[in-house]
Amino acid sequence: MKVILLTDVESVGKRGEIKEVSDGFARNSLFPKKLAAPATLSAQKEVKSQLNREATQRNAEIKAVKDIANLLNGKTVGVKAKAGENGRLFGSVTNTDVAKSIKEQFNLEIDKRKIELDQAIHGIGSYRGVIRFSKDTAADITIAVSAL
Repeated sequence: MKVILLTDVESVGKRGEIKEVSDGFARNSLFPKKLAAPATLSAQKEVKSQLNREATQRNAEIKAVKDIANLLNGKTVGVKAKAGENGRLFGSVTNTDVAKSIKEQFNLEIDKRKIELDQAIHGIGSYRGVIRFSKDTAADITIAVSAL
């Protein structure tokens, strides 16, 4: 019997694939658990259109993330912190502080967990940081720390 897999099924196939399975396996396991549906023409067209919509949406999200990365790449983010007379900070500048400064300066919400600092920031000056949106999309930023 030909079925369309509605979810990934181990040792059978991935979601959206049309597979040939035994009648008993389909009736007794796949259909009751709603893991698959009979492979009628209308069902095949519906699954194909749904997969196309999801792919289009995924591509739009990837493009939006790359646009944000290109916008921030090479920019300088100013962070103000309390400091002593010798330029040493009371505490340190964290990913949260950098994310707040990006929100204030560029009006962009960046998850603090995506910000990577090369070193701990304990003094006034310029530091390098990376915002890693995904494994292949990143933006290099400069963090300029100044005293309040």
